[in-house]
Formats: sequence, C-alpha cells, structure tokens
Amino acid sequence: MKTIEIKWDNIKIELVINDKPDAAHAGGAIVGSNLRDVLVGKRGAEMLSPWEDDMWDQVTDTIEAIALSHACVGVDVTDPKYVEGLRTAIDGLENNLT
Repeated sequence: MKTIEIKWDNIKIELVINDKPDAAHAGGAIVGSNLRDVLVGKRGAEMLSPWEDDMWDQVTDTIEAIALSHACVGVDVTDPKYVEGLRTAIDGLENNLT
C-alpha cells in the first residue's frame, strides 16, 4: 500500500493506493479528506439547506475522485503545480456555487 497526502492551508486529502496487487488482493484505492468540513465550515453547516449540503458533498466527492484517479495512473499529485491547480478549481467552484 502506498499513502499519499496532498496538503495546503488547513486542507488535507489522503489517498491510499494498493500499488502491488496480487492474487489475494486486487488493486484498489481509497480517499479521505477534511475538504467538505473546511468548505462547509466557511459557510456555517447549520445554515445550509438540504440542497446546499448535498451539493457540497458532491463537490467534495468530485475533487477527491479526480485526485485519486490521477494518482492511480501515476500523476504526481503532490507536485506544487498540481496542488495549485486543485486550489484554483476549488476556488472557482466556491465562487460559482455561492
């Protein structure tokens, strides 16, 4: 298993990739982060409508899935330029969805 952390400011995305699959353990990966908590925390979770709450779940799932899929195919997701690209994408989503 290989663990990769993408961090900036107070955001942390952790990717765990089975980079040595064998007959007993198929390849696979998992992702976890505090991204949703940070994004929703800026707005006040108690102030979100059910629709907004679901929207931020989907935004978080999408960003995590993109980072995980890139890592799985060998992109260096810890490269500062990649991290800056994620930050820019998230900033754009925040601007367009609020």
